[in-house]
Amino acid sequence: MKKILLAKIMAMFFLAPALWAEENPELEPVQIFIQYYGTSEMDRVAAVVTANFRDGKSESQWATFQGRLLKSMGYERLESEIKRVVVKDNTGHVHVRAKVDTLIGHVEHDEFYRVVQENSTWKIDAFEIIDQSIEEKMESF
Repeated sequence: MKKILLAKIMAMFFLAPALWAEENPELEPVQIFIQYYGTSEMDRVAAVVTANFRDGKSESQWATFQGRLLKSMGYERLESEIKRVVVKDNTGHVHVRAKVDTLIGHVEHDEFYRVVQENSTWKIDAFEIIDQSIEEKMESF
């Protein structure tokens, strides 16, 4: 009985993000970014960000450069929680609370993603770490 309950809880934990992305497709690129940014699979991140985000670099060039940079910094994402999503037409903003580790130590901060719809696909067009109140930032949209 305990094994069945544990299996159900584990299934809910692992399936919930996929179901949330299905209901909110604008979250899919953010979830991919969160999962793969700073890993050996940066190509997955490059595929969900716009050319504008990559400063015009090809996906391959950007993934290689960013991957090396993050590795040199000792970057590792420890935790992430999507806190709020605001969508208007073909643009959305996503607030994520994150904990990351680098060579200089653990950092907890708020991340702000702007997602845009390109040819029926949502992509990240901008990302920033927020110093101001996240409520001010979200409400300015």
